[in-house]
Amino acid sequence: MATAQDTRQLAKDLLRLLGWPALLVAIFLYWMEPWKPHRHDEATAGFFMDRVSGVWDLEGGSSFCQANPHRISFSPDHRLMLLTFRHEPDSAVLRQRVFVYDISSSTDSGIVAMLRGETRRTAQGAPVEWELILTTEDSYAWRQTDWPPASHTPDRARCPSGTDSLIPQPE
Repeated sequence: MATAQDTRQLAKDLLRLLGWPALLVAIFLYWMEPWKPHRHDEATAGFFMDRVSGVWDLEGGSSFCQANPHRISFSPDHRLMLLTFRHEPDSAVLRQRVFVYDISSSTDSGIVAMLRGETRRTAQGAPVEWELILTTEDSYAWRQTDWPPASHTPDRARCPSGTDSLIPQPE
């Protein structure tokens, strides 16, 4: 039968055996911060940006990818996202053909960015931040970061190859 001293010795031995690995795991988790989106993680940003770069249009229109598709592209340092439309969109808050977004964070499924010149505010009065999220491999949607998680705009779908030539390069 184990004595109290044996039990204490066993606890000390277990602490010595498991303590260092547990401490190292805790330090690693503190350093990696997996609970936070990583800001400008080049590998993650590059992976997502490769997936979302290309020509897109609002799904379901009769002139899908013909009337006014848009190209998504990124600066080489992954800090800017450009949406370049064929023509100035009718419903745009800003009257322009090229929209520039400053990217604040990215994951393997989305980008959080602020539209330059954006004047809209959240209910709390903060500038609106937009999240571009892939809903499938060939569709994406926008959501304001203060919207409920399942809320987003209608999907945009990837255009077939060859439609890139419809969109003039930004000036």
